[in-house]
Amino acid sequence: MKRIALVVAAFGFATGVQAHEVVSHTHAVTHTHDTHTTKRTTTRTVSLKCYRGPWDDVIWDRPEGVFLDSLRALGYNSTDALAIGETICRDRNLVGNPSGMRSKLQDIIRANPPRRG
Repeated sequence: MKRIALVVAAFGFATGVQAHEVVSHTHAVTHTHDTHTTKRTTTRTVSLKCYRGPWDDVIWDRPEGVFLDSLRALGYNSTDALAIGETICRDRNLVGNPSGMRSKLQDIIRANPPRRG
């Protein structure tokens, strides 16, 4: 009996990772001086990756570390990165919907850009 439970648990965890999406965010900064204008554009990539548990319900769903790390690299603090990650990964309507996840993340970034120091 333990063997069957271990096989089921291993299968559930092995299939628990949702599709990996990559979202690019471009941040443009323009500096104007007396004689010239400098424009610098930075493009950062966000690896949108959620862990999906073995059940149909949103129970175990959470942002993967690579997703949170890429949000922090974009300029979000740890608390904001976790809040964004959980908003995306725990939304029942976005499960199995990579384009919806990407679109929702882009909307969040547009509405709440990372704070630069």
